[in-house]
Order: sequence, then structure tokens, then C-alpha cells
Amino acid sequence: MKRDVVARIVPLAVIFLVLVFLMPKNSKFPYDYRKGREWKYETLFAQFDFPIYKTDEQIREERNSSSGSVIPYYRYSEETSAKAISSIERLPLGRLRNVVMSEVRSIYDKGVMEDSERRHDMAAESEVIYVQKDKRAVKYPASEVYTLSGARNKLLSDLSGMTDVNVDSLLRRNGVYELIVPNLIYDQQTTELVHEESGGGFSPTSGYVTAGQLIVSEGEIVTAEIEQMLDSYKREFEANVGYLGPPVLIILGNIVIAAALVVLLYFVVRFACRELFSDSRYPYLLLVYLLFAVLTLLLLRANERLVYAVPYTLSAL
Repeated sequence: MKRDVVARIVPLAVIFLVLVFLMPKNSKFPYDYRKGREWKYETLFAQFDFPIYKTDEQIREERNSSSGSVIPYYRYSEETSAKAISSIERLPLGRLRNVVMSEVRSIYDKGVMEDSERRHDMAAESEVIYVQKDKRAVKYPASEVYTLSGARNKLLSDLSGMTDVNVDSLLRRNGVYELIVPNLIYDQQTTELVHEESGGGFSPTSGYVTAGQLIVSEGEIVTAEIEQMLDSYKREFEANVGYLGPPVLIILGNIVIAAALVVLLYFVVRFACRELFSDSRYPYLLLVYLLFAVLTLLLLRANERLVYAVPYTLSAL
């Protein structure tokens, strides 16, 4: 007799514990609404302060518009500068050798980048870049950094005013132009990482609603602006507020509901078909009951509208 009681009660106790564990701990937003439809509830005022979150479309548009204003990062290569100056030192430039070395060193100190990178990567609005030098990233105006062609023209211009020699011919003949190569290396990984971490330079919110402020009036048509406020209000309500009373009452409520469902199942079997308790169909009945209960609770967590897709009629088979 005692064994029969245990066989009946223990499975029900397991179902009870599973239901209590899976039941929601926070309240759901108590309103259902659609853009373009009438607000069928009472006039709604904000119960607490909350930000107005931008829609996915607004965020996507801002990301696209901000993609052109990414500030690029470059690594300063000391090795490139030293190699170029060392090569120039061995060239037969006569009395211009020291002057050429000094000019090239000065140009490399400011930095040289590829011509195409200045046009392609630089933000037109800011016209600045970051240069990583000596383990530090320093922001420089674009005008202070040479392009490859600009560096060669700068060298020719400065040297031409110092001597009557055909400087351009001398530099070409000795391959000085070819020795001047970019010492600022574009760091794509760092550029993208910093841009992502900064959120692309935009805020995910577009405004703020204070407690007591009107959100929507009874009978009012839900416009795109009102829908955005309602979505933001719902998001904050479910994430941070939910039930405004003591949390223990939610747990007690879950326990009462779960117990009622289990007790109801027990009495249905007891008074409708008592022989099921000693039948192999009893575990099957409990398994089906538990399966559909768990499925329902999980779908409610994901999206309450999915509950309509649960084939409850199959459980009667």
C-alpha cells in the first residue's frame, strides 16, 4: 500500500518542482499593441524613468553613416626609417649626402603613408589618424603626415633651394626616390576593434521619458513614435522592473499555481479513471503532461505568440 502511494506521489512531486523552476520570475508586459492600431487600454503614463531606445533600422542607418568616419590606426615602423637612411648613407651623393640624410630623417619623423590610403581610409570629416609609436597611440592631423608622393616632392623642393646641382637628376640616378617607402603601416585589426568597442560613435538611445509623462492615450492610434516609446517602456519593464511588489510573492504565486495544476491532475485521474494508478499508462500520462507543460513554459519565455503552435489536442491521444 505504501509503495503504491509513493509511486503515485513522487512523479507528481517531480512535475511540481519542474513547473515551479520553469515558471517566470518576472511579470510580463501587460499590454498588447500594434503600430497603426488603436490603443484599446486605459491612458498609459510612465511609472518610472526610462530611455527611448532607437529601433534596429535607426541603429543600422547610423552605423552605415558612421562607417565613413572611422579614424584609421597606423603602426610607425622604426625599422623602415633606419633601413632607408642606412642605404642613403652608402650612396655617392658627395657633399649632399648629409643634407639628404637629414631631410629624409625629418620626413620619416613625421611619417609617410601610401597615396591610396590617404584617399581611401581617412575620415573626410575629421582628417586625423592615430599613429602607434613607442607603445602609444597619438592622434595627428592628416596634414602633418606625408603621402609617398608628397614625401618625395618635399625632399626635392627642400634640396633644390640649397644647391645649383640638378637635384632631381641626382636623386633619380642614385635611386633615392625608390628608397623612400611608407613607414606608417595601416593596422586594420586595431582600427576595426576600436571602432566596434566605441559603438561606432553613436548612442543607442534617442531621448528620455520621465515618470508621470504621458505615453499613449486611450483610443489613440499607435504611431511609429508611440510604438518606439512603448517598446522602450516594455524593455525596461521586463528587464529591470517587472512586478513592483515583493519578489517572494511571485515565487509563492508560482508555487500555488504549480500545486493547483498537479493536484488537479491527481484528482482527475483519481475520480475519472482510478485504475490508471496501477496501470503502465500512468507514467505515460504524466510524461505527456510534463512534456506539454515544459514546452509551453519555454515558448512563453521566447515569444508568447508561439504558444498557439503547440498541438495540445495531441495530448488527448
